Amino acid sequence: MRKRSAAARAQVRARAASPRASDAGAQRNAVWAAFSLFVLAAAGAFGAGYEPFRNALEDRYGLSIFVRMTDENTFERPDPQAAPPAAVMFLDNSVKRVAAVFDTQEFNLAAVRRGARVPRVFVATLPEDIDQLRTVADKRNTFIRALLPMVLAVNERIAAERRYLVELRRRAEAGETLPPADEAWLRAVAERYKIASRGRKIDWAALLERVDVVPPSLALAQSIVETGWGSSAPARRSNALFGMIGGDGTDTAKLAAFESLYASVQAYVHNLNTYLAYADFRRQRAALRVEGKPIEGQVLALTLQRYSELGLEYTRHIQAVIERESLAPFDGAQLKFARNDDG
Repeated sequence: MRKRSAAARAQVRARAASPRASDAGAQRNAVWAAFSLFVLAAAGAFGAGYEPFRNALEDRYGLSIFVRMTDENTFERPDPQAAPPAAVMFLDNSVKRVAAVFDTQEFNLAAVRRGARVPRVFVATLPEDIDQLRTVADKRNTFIRALLPMVLAVNERIAAERRYLVELRRRAEAGETLPPADEAWLRAVAERYKIASRGRKIDWAALLERVDVVPPSLALAQSIVETGWGSSAPARRSNALFGMIGGDGTDTAKLAAFESLYASVQAYVHNLNTYLAYADFRRQRAALRVEGKPIEGQVLALTLQRYSELGLEYTRHIQAVIERESLAPFDGAQLKFARNDDG
């Protein structure tokens, strides 16, 4: 193994490959821009009439992410083809402009650490001049506010899938024959998470071990280490936040490029949830579920020794970043409820 300089050692890389941005991705970005004003206007909370449903979900699953229920009192089936959240794109993509939008939405990290919800305001890319910030405090405030909503949005979708899987398992174990639409959805999820099925049987334990959230503190700490608070050129130009290898995975100097921050976070989370090297991460997370303990980045960081050639040194560094930057409270962070479309 070739030796690395001190600077290079900080640029640890994941053992996975991801596709580069496509023309279709560029078109989606244009659509995101058209919806930016809508996103800013739509940020808010659900009406009080939905509290009973929300409380019931929290009691049952220990999660505080709202999922509407149908008239039949069953969960809505998540749509795997649903578009990502509309992200704001700026002609003047500067730290000052992005900060002004977050300030307008009262997005304050200190308040989030105390339990305030995170506004549903998403930026497509990091500010172009984030590398010019001189103080760690400025970098911290800008980078975390740009990335945290995206991490929570990815987790929100996975949590919705997980809840529906739990409901399907309950119905299947009760002897119910699942409708064809649910069967098709179930098999599509299993395939996406690389879980083989035998005939009509699904390995529920293996599937639920993979369909689960990643602690925001862990995602933030790894992206901080990989990008230097978003100041690296790959982060600013290609949304490469987690050191994931691009191309066919043979060129370790070539990082994967993504069309947006959301796509980068989504690929990272899917990597942890499916790649063989991170089986220990998934097993430990599942064990925390069984024990009724919170899913915390500080605990799970040690399971990612295969994420970097630095091994244990890398995971201890990630833990140190979580501690030093007070990232642990973000593991309990939640997005504000989206405004109900039904009035």
